[in-house]
Amino acid sequence: MKDLTIYMPTYRRMHAQITLRRSAGEFSKEHIVAVVRPEEYEEYKSTWSHRVKGVEVLASNISGVAATKAECVRMCPTRFVQLLDDDITFRQRPLSGDWHCKPIDKQEELEESYRFLLNQMRKENSVHGCFAHEEGSNHYLNDFHYNTRYSRAQIYDAPKILELGIDMERCGCMHDMDISLQLIRLGFQALVCYKYSQGQPASGSKGGCEEERQSDGQRQAALNLKKFHPEWVKLKEKETKKSWGGGKRLDVVVAWAKCYKDSKQPKQQKELFI
Repeated sequence: MKDLTIYMPTYRRMHAQITLRRSAGEFSKEHIVAVVRPEEYEEYKSTWSHRVKGVEVLASNISGVAATKAECVRMCPTRFVQLLDDDITFRQRPLSGDWHCKPIDKQEELEESYRFLLNQMRKENSVHGCFAHEEGSNHYLNDFHYNTRYSRAQIYDAPKILELGIDMERCGCMHDMDISLQLIRLGFQALVCYKYSQGQPASGSKGGCEEERQSDGQRQAALNLKKFHPEWVKLKEKETKKSWGGGKRLDVVVAWAKCYKDSKQPKQQKELFI
C-alpha cells in the first residue's frame, strides 16, 4: 500500500476512539495518520502516538469537516488518499454459505481488504472508491457496485482530484456526496466494494462534526447540494429518532445511477461548475 496515505481527521474524541481501538493488529500504527486541531495536538500525540503512523496538526485557520478533508487531499504525498472517519469498524462477507458480514479482527484480513479495493481501483483507473456501508451490504452478492452512496472511508486519486479542480468544500457536511456527484458527472464511476464493508455505532455521536450536522448546517448542506446538482438531487424531510437530537431534518435522495447515465451527455460536463 505504498501508493496510499490514510488520513483520519479527528476532533473531540480523544478518549472515545473507535477506529484506532478496533483497527486489527498493528494496522493503525503502520498506516493511519491522525489529523488534529492545534489545541488537541499535544494531548493527542502523547495519548495516541503509539497507535498511529503519525499525527498532523491543521493550520489554525482550517476548521470544519469539508475544509479539513480538502486539506488532507492537498497535502497527500501519494497517488491515493483515504479520508477515514474516527468511529468506524470494518467487516467482511464470508466466502460461502451465510452472507452475513462478520467483524475483521486480524491485521492480515484488514490489509487484504485494502489490497482488494486498491487493486480494482488501479485496474479500472478509478478516481474515487470506498468500502460499502455495513447497513444492507450483505444484500449485494457482487464484490463491487458502481455509482451508489458512499462515505466514512472514501479513497480518492488525489492528483486527479486536484487536476480536475473539484470543489471539496462547498457543501459542508454533505461534501462527500457533492464530490462524488461532481466526479460522476465528469464520467468517473464511483467504485464501491461490497466484499468488505464498514460501519459506525451511530450517526451524530458526540464529537467529530456533530455540530455541523445540527439542523441548520444539515439544511444548508442539503440546499447547496440541490443547487449544484438539481437534476439528480431531491430534497426530502426525514424523521431522526436518535441522532443529532432527534426531530425532523432536511435530507436528500440522490439518483446516482441516473447521474452517471446522464454524464454521457456532453452538456453535463460543461455545466458542472456553474
